[in-house]
Amino acid sequence: MDKNQLKASVHPIFLPDHPIRVMPSELKGTVTPPPSKSVAHRAMVCAALSGESDWPQLIQGVEGPLSDDLRATFGGLLQLLDQTDDVTEIDGSTVIDCCESGSTLRFLIPVALGLGKKCRFIGQGLLPERPLREFVDIFRDDPVILEFENGDKSLPLTVQGQLTGGEYKVPGHISSQYITGLLLALPLTGEESTITLTSSLQSQPYVELTMDVMADFGVTVEWDQDRGPYGGYYLAGGQGYRRPAEPYFVEADFSQAAYWLTAAFIAHDLRIAGLNMHSRQGDRGVMTILDRLHKIRDSHEGNLSVDMKDMPDLVPILAVAAATVPGAHVFRGCQRLRFKESDRLAATMELLESIGVRSRYDEGADALTVYGIGLYEVLTGQPKGEPTVSCRGDHRMAMAQAIVGISSRHGVVIDEPSCVAKSWPEFFVELVKLGGVFLEEN
Repeated sequence: MDKNQLKASVHPIFLPDHPIRVMPSELKGTVTPPPSKSVAHRAMVCAALSGESDWPQLIQGVEGPLSDDLRATFGGLLQLLDQTDDVTEIDGSTVIDCCESGSTLRFLIPVALGLGKKCRFIGQGLLPERPLREFVDIFRDDPVILEFENGDKSLPLTVQGQLTGGEYKVPGHISSQYITGLLLALPLTGEESTITLTSSLQSQPYVELTMDVMADFGVTVEWDQDRGPYGGYYLAGGQGYRRPAEPYFVEADFSQAAYWLTAAFIAHDLRIAGLNMHSRQGDRGVMTILDRLHKIRDSHEGNLSVDMKDMPDLVPILAVAAATVPGAHVFRGCQRLRFKESDRLAATMELLESIGVRSRYDEGADALTVYGIGLYEVLTGQPKGEPTVSCRGDHRMAMAQAIVGISSRHGVVIDEPSCVAKSWPEFFVELVKLGGVFLEEN
């Protein structure tokens, strides 16, 4: 990695700022997903806190234009470490623009306190609407100040003070990002620390991923099953991040691979390269789920029932896959989708409806049922002249729409295609390389 990547960009033709129609196409070829966003966020923080002035060079596998989220984390770390010529300050506070990245926000708030920096955090899109009140409880006993400019405990937020070691209590069911942010920051205190979970942990693979990356940079975190009814984490004192023996390689992203894996599952002749089949990424579960759907499709019997609490971001694209397999397929643990970059649950149901596929969400059971109708029916049953289904500025919905578009009868209109820059700026570049076609929509 290097600072020039903050300025690298994709040709505007592949990130249009106007609606496009992704046309029915036959894809063929090999695609390599971008580096894992989840891994890269964590690796950048650990590398930056290693004390090495050339810390961006400690990370390999992240080339070309950065996604908007990784750009936010990279830029935020440069600001925190005063390693940029354009440090923004207001009233003595370093301003960190997290753009629309929840990971950047929830990771860098504890890191800023660990560094003893006074920082003002701002965001864009729907990020300022996402609540941060959990930090008030997490840092209740610390000598830190959290100043929210709005009464609803959301952005903008100014933090100041010094994070200390000791015992922390954190809910596990809200977002694993709070736990990851605290784990990443606690080694800066040099003190023995514990985190006790106050509720059942969701998205556990992401915390395990954090522990793995920290270990590669010299910090050991131990899982303690006996720490309360829900377990917790232990960090010995006197630990610090250090330069790894070899540059840290960021593996390919399973959450981005999911779109092409689904395209291959539906009908397209694709090979997805560069995936680590032993990865800790929670979204590696896409392989197992698609395999189960494949068996249901081949046997013409059975329904899918799967808990998505550890990989909720896969629901939109897996719902598309399920739509092509006859049956009533149930995705549990979807409630958190309402609070992503969009109401991703409602957006998924709208997308399915646009291709003639029914779905139903049971609030009490927290379960989305997709009534699959079969591939042929999806390909031929899409009504012509359907209204544009908004992707709501959500990168994951836009990419799911693109896969629907190449596989449907009349194509699909994507109203904000440029939003894919949040996670994969070159998504449409890859689509065209593989034989996909999109047209400007008047």
